[in-house]
Amino acid sequence: MLAKGIDVPAASPAAPPTSVTDASTRLLGRPAGTGTSSDTLSNEPEQELFPAAAVVLTRRLLDILRLVAEDAGYFGNWSLAAGANRLKGRRSSMGAGSWMTFGANPAYSEDIYQEATGATLAELNSAAGAVTLRLLGPLLRSLNMQAVYDKALTDTA
Repeated sequence: MLAKGIDVPAASPAAPPTSVTDASTRLLGRPAGTGTSSDTLSNEPEQELFPAAAVVLTRRLLDILRLVAEDAGYFGNWSLAAGANRLKGRRSSMGAGSWMTFGANPAYSEDIYQEATGATLAELNSAAGAVTLRLLGPLLRSLNMQAVYDKALTDTA
C-alpha cells in the first residue's frame, strides 16, 4: 500500500530492478481493505480501511530512511509516494469520534489514492510528521480522520 514507487498489483509479479535508479522501497502488507464489517442494508460484508496502519507504517518507513541515509552518508533529497487501490466506497473502521462507528463514516470516493512528495534529510530528522501529512493528509481528510492522527502528523520542537 505504501511505497517509494508505484504499487505493483499482486497478480503481476514485479521484475527485479535493473539498476539502482529502478529500485523502490515498498511496505508490503495485507491489502488496504481486507477487514470486513456487516452492511446493515444488504447484510453483505463490506470491506473496511485501517488508516492507523498507513500512518504508523509511513512514520516507521521515514525513520528507516533517516537511519539508512545517516549510515550511508546520503544527504540528498528523497522522493516518496503513498498509494492504495480498490478504495472506492470503502470506509474507515474507526470514526472520528470513537471506535466502532463504521456505518457513519464517509466512504472514499475514488478507486485509487496516490500522493507524492519530496523530503530532505533535515525533514526526516525533525519534520517526519509534516512529511507523513503531505503523503497521507488528503486520504485522511477524505475519510474525516485527520484529527484522529494529529499527534502523529505534528512535529514537536
